[in-house]
Amino acid sequence: MPNISLTTNVYAYIVSCMATLVAILTAIWAFVLQRRRAIELDVLEQRIPAAARYEHLQSLLAEAEAEWAAMKDQLAEAKAIIAERDHARKQLDELLERLRMLEADRQQLQKLTAELEDVQRRHAEEYERHKELRKELESAEFRVAKLQEEEQRLTPSVEGLRNQEKNLKIAVASLEAERAKLEQQVASWRAQAAEAKQEAERLKSSRDSLDKEVQTLWSSRENLSGEVADLKKQKSILTVEAGKQPDRLADLWQPVVNPARFSGNMPEDELVCLEKVGSYMRGLGLRFPDRVLKAFHTSLKVADISPLAVLAGISGTGKSELPRRYAEAMGMHFLNIAVQPRWDSPQDMFGFFNYMEGRYRATELARALVQMDPYYDEKGRGWGDYPGSYKNLSGEMLLVLLDEMNLARVEYYFSEFLSRLEIRRGVNCEDRLERRKAEIPLEVGGAAGIDSVLYLFTNTNVLFAGTMNEDETTQTLSDKVVDRANVLRFGKPSRLFCEQTSTTPAPSAKRMLYSTWQSWIRKDDRLQRAESEQVNRWIETLNGIMTDIRRPFAFRTHLAMRTYAANYPDDGNRVEAIRLAMADQIEQKILPKFRGLDPNDGVVSDALASLVGLVNDELKDEVLAEAISQMRAVGEHLISWQGVDRLKQENH
Repeated sequence: MPNISLTTNVYAYIVSCMATLVAILTAIWAFVLQRRRAIELDVLEQRIPAAARYEHLQSLLAEAEAEWAAMKDQLAEAKAIIAERDHARKQLDELLERLRMLEADRQQLQKLTAELEDVQRRHAEEYERHKELRKELESAEFRVAKLQEEEQRLTPSVEGLRNQEKNLKIAVASLEAERAKLEQQVASWRAQAAEAKQEAERLKSSRDSLDKEVQTLWSSRENLSGEVADLKKQKSILTVEAGKQPDRLADLWQPVVNPARFSGNMPEDELVCLEKVGSYMRGLGLRFPDRVLKAFHTSLKVADISPLAVLAGISGTGKSELPRRYAEAMGMHFLNIAVQPRWDSPQDMFGFFNYMEGRYRATELARALVQMDPYYDEKGRGWGDYPGSYKNLSGEMLLVLLDEMNLARVEYYFSEFLSRLEIRRGVNCEDRLERRKAEIPLEVGGAAGIDSVLYLFTNTNVLFAGTMNEDETTQTLSDKVVDRANVLRFGKPSRLFCEQTSTTPAPSAKRMLYSTWQSWIRKDDRLQRAESEQVNRWIETLNGIMTDIRRPFAFRTHLAMRTYAANYPDDGNRVEAIRLAMADQIEQKILPKFRGLDPNDGVVSDALASLVGLVNDELKDEVLAEAISQMRAVGEHLISWQGVDRLKQENH
């Protein structure tokens, strides 16, 4: 029994020691876990952002501290109740349960760690996205700056469009008023139409009787037409048999230019002749500025490349008087051709062959060109045998004026002839076949053994000028005509006056010889090197300005400007003469091309400003610069070049 009791006590002691050891180990394990948890919480607390530290984690920490305190108490109690096995086992079960709870807490901490890592990953992604958005923002700000610059650039155009809208509204209001007037006029026309209807009903009753008479006349006409056809055949046969070829062209041989007007020859000095023209004009009481006379004179001299000098402007400014009096003072023959509104073909200028009469019906221009043709005696041109009274005047000068040339469409009646005048510059006139390209063919109705075409050659001894009134009854010139002409525009005079003279001078009694005129004409290569380079620079500047408004010019205009500068008369000061010549060409060839443009358009306004700068600073023509500035400042209308008042310049 004692051994059994001893064994039992030893066993109990061992069990108690084991229980105590288990309790101690459990307490140590709990302490280690709590310490490790505290360390991990500190680490997590340092890694977790401030925004991630929630009250839940704090409560867990407080519970862990409380549990640590409880475990300390339990350790003390375990020393006190080592002997109490059942209580130790129960305490062990509680500790195991606590361990399971701590394991759950550990898993919860791992989950929180995973969530924290996910938050950090999303934060990194958001940071990268923020960087991309920043770049896009910078790009957007750059585009906004560009758009602001574009807005500033387009603001003048927008203002121009607003002004156009204002003008259009004014025009619409004007059209509304005009429509009201037209409605009244339509009402009046309707009343007249009612009266006309009554008159038509009255006339209808008499028409039936007239129809019967017309039928009778038609039958008579058919009979007469057959008889006329037979008579024409007989006349053609009789004409050939009788050798009456000169009668067919008799109208062409009627002289228009009077060869007996002159008794001597004009001086060969160009400036002396120009001075005679100015004196003659002043003697007649005509006030043409010296710049205008020289411009008209130079425009005639360059007829080889610009065959037409056009004088345009309002009525009553002396456009017709200038060519007439210039010819009288310069010793040239003069022919005035009044253009008619019905003109629509070259036949209106040169005439036609009347097959009923069997002869050519010539105009005064055709007769004059016959007199001035230098190849009149050359065979094979359809001239036949001209009468003995015919006198050729190709050694003298003729100035032809097409008065009010834009009453009809210039392109219809003059364009083909203008092309012939231009072609002659590029052909060898001594070669009969090559010269044929520049000759005018006249259909003269030939028969057996008779030429059906008569060829006329218009040499540079015939000069052409034209006048243009600008109103609602006239037509505008096409670009083709403007490019081949020098347009002198007569603006409204700054003041009106009438000069009376005590005596009227007589026209020059001396003739201008073609040889003398030719001696005054210079090619563009006659410009000295420095002059040529300066003129080329000015022309390039002008072409750049015209390119900006999409109306550039080409070689023809370039050569025409150079030729004009080479031919401008001077009294020894060539620098001044070339400046004046280039100012004239801006007035005659450049400014007409601005017709119809809007001065409010930024590009057009800048082009006009560049012209003003060139004219003012380099060409020293203040009057022309002022006229361009006024045209630029119109503002409410499309551009219409009105010319320069050169009398204002002379008064200064």
